[in-house]
Amino acid sequence: MDIQIPESKDEGQSLTSLAPSIFIPITTDLTDPFDEPLSEVARFRRALENVEIHSAAVKANILHMFDREIIRTRREAKEAEKATWGTPNADENVGLSKDEFERLARKVEANAEHTSYQITGDIPTPYFRESAEDSSLSLRERYAKMVLDWVENAICQIEGYTSHVEDTKARYQKALNDALALPKESEK
Repeated sequence: MDIQIPESKDEGQSLTSLAPSIFIPITTDLTDPFDEPLSEVARFRRALENVEIHSAAVKANILHMFDREIIRTRREAKEAEKATWGTPNADENVGLSKDEFERLARKVEANAEHTSYQITGDIPTPYFRESAEDSSLSLRERYAKMVLDWVENAICQIEGYTSHVEDTKARYQKALNDALALPKESEK
């Protein structure tokens, strides 16, 4: 599997903050009249829908930012290799061969073997950082560790944001349940 690294160098600075990922394009026309929810229940339902829509877009933005950083890191590694060893051999296979990729894909898509014990459990998030600064690593290994650091960071950020979203949804769901439990005006 040959992954092409874009040659463009207009990514800007290295990733320092994920704060911009919370900003998503407005998809509604703000000049259209606003249909205010008629009841508290409708307002909480709309809020829950909006949290779902917004959180999906923010997660996509977070992943895009990390993808961009990984591409930047890979480009930097390619330039460092070129500076260290001259022009890299274009025929050199640095990834999985097509056969290896197809074998891996078949195994990933295969049905799980039925066992009598839980094999997935709570798998801890991997920690790659201790060896990324190891001076005994080759240039390629050092950059591979940097990419793994970005992957680890992305996993942690997505997990943290997911937890935040779940807390927010739980508050709105509780408010919705409380509003549904209140007697209606006509029942008083």
